[in-house]
Amino acid sequence: MEFFLNENRFKTSNSFTVSDLVNYLNLVKFPIAIEVNGLFISKNNWKKLNIKNQDEIEIVTIVGGG
Repeated sequence: MEFFLNENRFKTSNSFTVSDLVNYLNLVKFPIAIEVNGLFISKNNWKKLNIKNQDEIEIVTIVGGG
């Protein structure tokens, strides 16, 4: 399977969910927003949505400041 994360190509033989990807990237403790194929994915759906071949995923972190 091949997918794109923030425009970088990744290949894997494993199946996983958006939640699995967030855990793998160690982003659990950060405020983030995730988009898959142009659609915003609410945190409630991260465990339900499986990453599929050719999916385009964008993960952005929320940065505060002044």
